[in-house]
Amino acid sequence: MLTESFSGVRGRYGGDITGDLAMRYAHALGRETLARTRKTGATFVVGGDTRPSSRSLMDIFIRVLRGYGDVIDVGVQSTPAVELAVREFGADGGAIVTASHNEPADNGWKLLGETGAVLGPAAMARVIRTAHAKPAAPAGKEGTVSRKGAGLADAYIRFVLDTIGKGHADAIRKRGFSVVADPNGGTAGLYLATLFGRLGITGIYRNIEPGVFARRVEPDGESIGYLGAVARKGKADLAVGFDCDADRAEFVLPSGRMVSGQEVLALLVDEALADAETGAVVVANAVTSNLVTEIAERHGARVEHVDVGEINVVERMDELQSPVGGEGSSSGGIFPPSRCRDGILTFAMVLRLLSRTGKGIEAILDSYPRYYSGRTKVSCDPEAVPQVRQLLSERYESQGRRVERYGDGTGGLKAWIGEKSFIFFRASKTEAGQFRIVSDADDEQEAERILAEGRSLLMSLLRKL
Repeated sequence: MLTESFSGVRGRYGGDITGDLAMRYAHALGRETLARTRKTGATFVVGGDTRPSSRSLMDIFIRVLRGYGDVIDVGVQSTPAVELAVREFGADGGAIVTASHNEPADNGWKLLGETGAVLGPAAMARVIRTAHAKPAAPAGKEGTVSRKGAGLADAYIRFVLDTIGKGHADAIRKRGFSVVADPNGGTAGLYLATLFGRLGITGIYRNIEPGVFARRVEPDGESIGYLGAVARKGKADLAVGFDCDADRAEFVLPSGRMVSGQEVLALLVDEALADAETGAVVVANAVTSNLVTEIAERHGARVEHVDVGEINVVERMDELQSPVGGEGSSSGGIFPPSRCRDGILTFAMVLRLLSRTGKGIEAILDSYPRYYSGRTKVSCDPEAVPQVRQLLSERYESQGRRVERYGDGTGGLKAWIGEKSFIFFRASKTEAGQFRIVSDADDEQEAERILAEGRSLLMSLLRKL
């Protein structure tokens, strides 16, 4: 099913995602960019992931956007690398052809502004309306197409190394880590061997060939759990798996323990705040575990929550000059000047933490307070979302619960069940017709109970509509 939101456009290639739809969105992006910049000819960056359908969709964006200005074709690259290219080349915007963690038969695109970040909700809403209106001829100045993908991979690796810092890179080299890495044919595989060489890492690679998908694209316990055994056999320190556009990284330990996305963000916050001034602000989405809050408070920092959606985190981080942010549900940190989750940078920052402390991930996590999360999904008519959200709010408020609402009528709803426990509801922006429910508590049975009660409540409300 086609999904269109500020998180991007996704659907089945050849079904919901067609060349005609790509053409319409390219025209809409061109018009939006010219209107924002007030230029007669803008500059755009276009790149994409390793899916079989990505190149043809990239070519459509390039052909159409050329009617609005100059286009820089960076070819197959990760989402963080394409966003870096927008900043590196001083472009006005761009497009990344990717369906991120969706399966290979799907595709789509993320549309970018001049900072490299995805377009904000208001701009993307205008683009969506324009894309579905009557198509119009380009209104800009026809430009040129240049290809600059060859040097971008090196520029991206330099960016990662610069972000972690030379001293920390030296410390990582001294540790001599051994790492199992599984990019599953995705774009992370374009950079890993070079980065590992620069950091003195011994790499044990699985599914490294670009475009060859040997497992489900989304890295989770089901798809990359096997890496624990590979790490044990190879005497590796840890294992890491990536999604197709490399904005997410998930970790598996030799013991077989899967590190949750919430724990990954806690590790990143712990490391980023080690060098930050007291009073720093971490920005995270509202479904992020209280674990992250507790780790931030250890450093004299606080956490500010925003609605789910990477751009919501990015924009608030920019306003508050936050040193780190992210979405605990998505296993990827955001480190300025980057404007997106970055799986490879996340991986490098975790190694930085390990080299600085001299500890392993398991030992560090065992020193953290323990939190448990539960999650499930319920089918829901998208048209009913605002009403359901209001009914949920009323029900929890009638129980004396503190309720926090995020975004508009389709944004997230968070109800606090106790001082350290909450339940969160939100209509998915990437899976049409799905209502996501997440619980978080410092007791595993409590997290399960809260989730079950929340699901039961939502189902009962839907039956009454």
